[in-house]
Amino acid sequence: MPKTTLPQSILALPNSATGVYSITHRATNRRYIGSSGYGVRRRCKAHLRLLENKSHHSIHLQNAWTMYGASGFDWHVVEFVSDKSVILEREQYWIDYYRSANQSFGFNVNPTASGAIRSEQTCKRISEALTGKPGHVGAHSGPLSDEQVINIKIRLAENDPTQDIADDYKVSALTIWRIAIRKSYTYIRLDDETESRIDKRPRFIQGNRSSVSKLNQSDVRQIKRRIANGEHSTDIALDFSVSISDICMIKKGTIWSHVLLDNQTEEALKNAKRLSAAGTRNGRAKLNDDDVRKIRTLLLEGVHPEFIAPQFKVSKETIKDIKSGRHWKHVV
Repeated sequence: MPKTTLPQSILALPNSATGVYSITHRATNRRYIGSSGYGVRRRCKAHLRLLENKSHHSIHLQNAWTMYGASGFDWHVVEFVSDKSVILEREQYWIDYYRSANQSFGFNVNPTASGAIRSEQTCKRISEALTGKPGHVGAHSGPLSDEQVINIKIRLAENDPTQDIADDYKVSALTIWRIAIRKSYTYIRLDDETESRIDKRPRFIQGNRSSVSKLNQSDVRQIKRRIANGEHSTDIALDFSVSISDICMIKKGTIWSHVLLDNQTEEALKNAKRLSAAGTRNGRAKLNDDDVRKIRTLLLEGVHPEFIAPQFKVSKETIKDIKSGRHWKHVV
């Protein structure tokens, strides 16, 4: 059986094309209305994959697709929208216009535009995971909603650049990476094929083998030498236009571990890591008002406390106390 593909009108769209789209049943003119702020073509591919796997979140659309087949449906862009901030507003307009949340006229399960593609299996797993777990302590512990994480996973499966995803959701690239390797939001799982595509995705922790890295090997060698010389990670990050998290991960060997220097410098790097670890564990280092202001700035920029703490020789808990306002409330 030939593989089902999208129409050329969708496949020919540039990756940057964003807006509202429709999946329309030709015989009845019933529609599924959706939107994408990261690429209509990618989102339509995700829909097609879910429909072919019989795991689409809209049971009405899935049933019609199973009954009539791909040849019974048209795919087209209803409206191109370049401003991502109004995409859901425009999706809502077209859902209301076509009454696509009414089963007599469409296939949308949710009458409110949410931008999420969620399979029935995923909904069941999330429901089970949330039962008796208010606040999702542990697996969740982050600023993202379930629907945002689902969309992030779909974008990861489509090989969207990690930094682009992070920028769109105003989180760090590390947060996206932790979702990809199932260290965060572990209770949210999509269909097996989508999860498999995420697993096969090149990890941004491989340094310049990934599209998200702004650094090359020469840059990393300079950064490692400066770390070994005891320079502050904040200063290094500013000079190379990367995040504090990137510098910390280079120091820890989480990324760019394949770039090695001479033995003396590598030994100095190990000593720098040991000093950072000691400062993180004991939490006895003293902060001043300026330090606290810098810490708050880093927190506002989305840097995780575990990467801020070593820079100021304090514990992660100290950073969290500053973030919550328990300590240093007098510093404004």
